[in-house]
Amino acid sequence: LQEDARREFQLWRSTAKANHPLQRFGTGNYKTLHDMPLASGTNIRDHLMTFYKNCYSANIMKLAVVGREDLDTLEKWVRDFFSAVPNNKLQPLAGVSGEDDPFDAGWKGFFRVVPVKERRKLVFYFPMESTYPNYKQKPTRFLSHCIGHEGAGSLLSLLKKKGWATDL
Repeated sequence: LQEDARREFQLWRSTAKANHPLQRFGTGNYKTLHDMPLASGTNIRDHLMTFYKNCYSANIMKLAVVGREDLDTLEKWVRDFFSAVPNNKLQPLAGVSGEDDPFDAGWKGFFRVVPVKERRKLVFYFPMESTYPNYKQKPTRFLSHCIGHEGAGSLLSLLKKKGWATDL
């Protein structure tokens, strides 16, 4: 991988809990999604149709619609375009619910990634228990607000003063 952000994402994915969906397929290109499967005798369309059959169901989907049109028009469009989505009464995939975080509380490690481009970056992840049951209260916003505040007396202002950071 020659793009730093993709390399970091790949490292992050590979350190998730064993068998978590995050460790599965991430991204691809024509070579990995066409040429390589074709060479190995794998029919990608068959795999895609199996995924559709096993994972595509109205009961586990959400839809958000934003538009300038009036509510009646938007509702009509939603019904016209999405009413045919089948309800196969599927259970959500493991890793999709709030109870199945990709990292457990014991997840920790130090990884040094040598960048392709000239840059310096320090990334911290804070694995913690799922906040999904409290999503309406947004408990992680408090932490990000405290760390991300950029005013006088903030963590960033101290790090800038010492020449250790330019942004958070």
